Amino acid sequence: MAVTRKNKQSGSSLIEVLIAMLLLSIGLLAMAGLSASSAKYNKLSQIRGIATSQVNDYAERARVNIVGFDAGGYSKSSAYAYSKTKTAETGCSNAATASCGTAALAAFDQTQWLNHLKLRLPGGDAFIVSTSTASTRERTMDVWIMWTEQSQDTGLRTSQTCPAGASAPAEVSCMYFRVTL
Repeated sequence: MAVTRKNKQSGSSLIEVLIAMLLLSIGLLAMAGLSASSAKYNKLSQIRGIATSQVNDYAERARVNIVGFDAGGYSKSSAYAYSKTKTAETGCSNAATASCGTAALAAFDQTQWLNHLKLRLPGGDAFIVSTSTASTRERTMDVWIMWTEQSQDTGLRTSQTCPAGASAPAEVSCMYFRVTL
């Protein structure tokens, strides 16, 4: 009589189970990393949207007070200053009153706008250079919106270089806009 052995395998071997667990854990770690990157890019997108909206608001204020713009009332060339407190609003809010001139309206617009920027962006500030050429009636503003960021990986930081006159520390991010009035 011949003895026959049946080598029929039923179930998985230990190596197959370990390989399956390894592949599953790599996939889950990749998903966690993707989720973290997505959250960081979402925050950057939110900041860009706020900055764009704020620059549009400031440009509209300057377009309303073009004489104040031509006089340089909408420039801000002071160094970056981190502050959570609002700046006292100077000037006046209504150019139609006899006591309110274009320079006072420009000062009011700027302080009010900077206060809104501080409320919407962490450590928000701006550096603005306005140029007005009377002969060609060309009016432009170079605006750098500045804010502080929580520490991020350098690969996800996509801000532009801050202007030299802004004296911004390394943790401050800048975004550049050029507006033609």
